[in-house]
Amino acid sequence: MTPNVQVLNSYEKCDSHSEIIKAFNRIDSSRPLMLWQNYNNERRILWARNWNFDVAEEKIVIIHGPDEKMTLHLDRTLYMKLPFREAILKCEIESSDDESVLIRIPDELFWQELRGSPRTFFPFQEKMAQVRPNLSRVSPEKLSIYQVFVKDISHQGIGLIVSETNMVSFKPGQLLELMNLGDNKFLSPKIGQIIYCVKEDQEKNSKASWFRVGIKMLKPFSDEILSEFNEKTVNQPAKPLPIDCFSEEFKKNVEKEVTVTLEKMKKNQAIVGYLQQLELSRKQDDYLDEHIEILCIICTYMARSMGWFSDIVMQKLIYVCYMHDAPLFQCPKLAKIPNLKNFEKLKSSLTQAEQSLYLSAPGASRDIAFSDHSAPPDAVTILMMQKELPDGKGFPRKIYANKIIPMAALFILAHDLTDEIMNNSEWSFEGWLKKVSLTYKGGSFTKTLETLENLKFAFKKPKKSQ
Repeated sequence: MTPNVQVLNSYEKCDSHSEIIKAFNRIDSSRPLMLWQNYNNERRILWARNWNFDVAEEKIVIIHGPDEKMTLHLDRTLYMKLPFREAILKCEIESSDDESVLIRIPDELFWQELRGSPRTFFPFQEKMAQVRPNLSRVSPEKLSIYQVFVKDISHQGIGLIVSETNMVSFKPGQLLELMNLGDNKFLSPKIGQIIYCVKEDQEKNSKASWFRVGIKMLKPFSDEILSEFNEKTVNQPAKPLPIDCFSEEFKKNVEKEVTVTLEKMKKNQAIVGYLQQLELSRKQDDYLDEHIEILCIICTYMARSMGWFSDIVMQKLIYVCYMHDAPLFQCPKLAKIPNLKNFEKLKSSLTQAEQSLYLSAPGASRDIAFSDHSAPPDAVTILMMQKELPDGKGFPRKIYANKIIPMAALFILAHDLTDEIMNNSEWSFEGWLKKVSLTYKGGSFTKTLETLENLKFAFKKPKKSQ
């Protein structure tokens, strides 16, 4: 995402006299006003703790406390920040004495994060969402996902309440990905930009400090998203994910990314050769074609369940799905051997060349991706690790769970489920989870299976017609 398509201006000018007066009328006079003047490129901040708005005269009167006399330069512009809608005003001081300061209401103010559509506000802790940073050069599985509260929402933006502990990851100007709103997970993350971060008044009965983070969405929320989110409360029971992996909507989204990814792959002559081999094998045996299609769906569904979902991740997984068996396209029967244990059982029925081809396949597929300068990040590593197992009984490197990267662990599990779907007509997602939980333990395998266990109600078995 390039800066020129991000939000360029955090403030919008308002010169409506009635709106300016209305803003002052809505301020709680018990809350201090933040003021500042600039001196030699330095900002001197002052707090007006005792003040009132003279409606008739349309002036702000700041009353000095016993030991709070303000030193202000009458000939300098005074800036004022209103807590209502984060407004900044450029004011002029009319007069000042030992007891008070009189400030004229300006003819214009600047709203911060002004939204052109009505907002819906929520009580503290009623609504939740998940967000993560949007970093183009970092794989989503390596990014932290933060649980936040929703303060308000409109078509154009969303206000979040973030704990002080997590504020180190929230900076103005940064892009964020909104993963879900409540129990509504998005098919792909919604991207917005942080416009401001301000400390909230301490909530009653709360010892923690909280910050309000204003997000401007790069694409407005739809009426459907807002309507569904606004109607739900946290007290309602969680509903299944709106899209299961075999739904038509999800499959169409995957097919779209498959088309995009294949177009990129076809630009590499070495890759084209393997794709042509796949096309030839399809005429003899449709196993490879069906295997890749289901694997693409399962991989992307699992990534979405883990919160690792983005166009980049989809294209990476689709690339790996197509290339993981590429060295075996010339001998499709080898692609049906799932692991080293099964290979040992069938070894005597294979020629020496076939044995060598099978055992060298992970390294060969890695080499193909390594020579492809347009290959997605981590594709080389995933392909090399595709036949490893968490107990060190995989191949070719026989590494353990703690050495297998998260996306490779996800791919290995997705491949296992794909084999289950294709080879067991009585398969069930819950039955598969129970079976693999005995084999895939440790590292990212455990975390991925725990997530899938929590979401198993959303995994719907495809209809026979599919």
